Amino acid sequence: MPLFRAYAKINLGLRILEKRPDGYHNIETVFHRIDLFDEIELSSSSTIKVVSTSDEVPGDESNICHNAARLLRNYLGISAFQFGILTAVEMITSMLIYIPVAYYADRHFKKPFILITFIFFTIFPIIIYFSESFTALVFAFVVRGLKEFGEPTRKSLIMDLAPDGAKAETFGTYYLFRDVIVSGAALSSAFLWNISPFTNFMTASVCGVIGTVWFAVWAKDIKQSVKN
Repeated sequence: MPLFRAYAKINLGLRILEKRPDGYHNIETVFHRIDLFDEIELSSSSTIKVVSTSDEVPGDESNICHNAARLLRNYLGISAFQFGILTAVEMITSMLIYIPVAYYADRHFKKPFILITFIFFTIFPIIIYFSESFTALVFAFVVRGLKEFGEPTRKSLIMDLAPDGAKAETFGTYYLFRDVIVSGAALSSAFLWNISPFTNFMTASVCGVIGTVWFAVWAKDIKQSVKN
């Protein structure tokens, strides 16, 4: 098994700065490595476990090595094959709900179906952040597939509310504004990720909450009337 040396250091100068959203602090420091070290051995396992020769070293999540292993597993720990499975789960979920949801939306109000979609958009970043196993990721990608719950209905409602004679223009304008906002969000997410993954995912969820509440309060709807 790989064996590494983790050398100790002496801080020649240390200034503690602001506290980050992940609970740690940014620092300014000058330090020098010394010859004292711990030996760290890594082994393959389906679970995270920290074992030490010293009883004073915690083996639970309070150990920084435990947290580091968890983060590596979360963001680097799935294979290409497993990611393909997750993508398939998302696509299958979406395909299973498209037609049934559109069918019922055409016979009732459309707004509730779209609102459910926004709720799935809002909770997905939270679920994916706290997923610590492949099984949890499967559930997360089911939720990701459910984000398509009201997509056909949303597009249909846009066309229903668009004025006659300007439906294509209205639809194109909607996508212009949407893509500009999405592009800005993608750029800002890179900045937020540099702060911490937690900041990035939670900001996405907060934006989802704001959008969901706004839609629930102010969005219009049209009662459908379909003859069988």
